[in-house]
Amino acid sequence: MHDNITLVATITARQGAREKVLLALKTVEHDVQGETRVFTVSVVHEP
Repeated sequence: MHDNITLVATITARQGAREKVLLALKTVEHDVQGETRVFTVSVVHEP
């Protein structure tokens, strides 16, 4: 039985903070013991 775990991450991205977003996107590739983990990354741009 495979459980799909959805993690919703809200990232506050200001100018010059794209590195944090890239690190979060890399986490999507993470797989643990055959479990499928889906990471939904929401990027919020503040003025």
